[in-house]
Amino acid sequence: MKIDKITLCNLASFEGEQIIDFTASPLRAAGLFAITGDTGAGKSTLLDAICLALYDNAPRFDDIERISRDDLEVSEEENNAIQASDTRNIMRRGQKSAYSLVEFTLHDGSRYEAGWTCRTKRTGSIAAVSRTLKQLSPKKKSMEGSTNQIQPVINELL
Repeated sequence: MKIDKITLCNLASFEGEQIIDFTASPLRAAGLFAITGDTGAGKSTLLDAICLALYDNAPRFDDIERISRDDLEVSEEENNAIQASDTRNIMRRGQKSAYSLVEFTLHDGSRYEAGWTCRTKRTGSIAAVSRTLKQLSPKKKSMEGSTNQIQPVINELL
């Protein structure tokens, strides 16, 4: 698999839509590149965006302790809380929605776009994550749904 493009919006330190296109110059011609920057600039968020789109998971949430279901239900009634390890926590504070899209090419030349989206409902609670998978070439097929529906298809492709 080769990643062609990353599009992310309102994830952690990134506000608004950001596009990293590896098929355009100067990245297309670069054989090797480094992701560098100050603390908080978004280096890890770029990697998280890839993982969100492909797996609905992000490395930053791997070692976070989960609270019990009973404690979470009490918290949710008070302020619509979600688990600290929930990927929806990566949405930038104060934003109504966030997303990550990753376009990739497989060894057989077929191209796909995997997507991860979350949004805040009018009630203030955060809606369930929505996932998409679009085949860009050679056929044009797409599917949308939950992680349970999309993840097995992505796993099979990768």
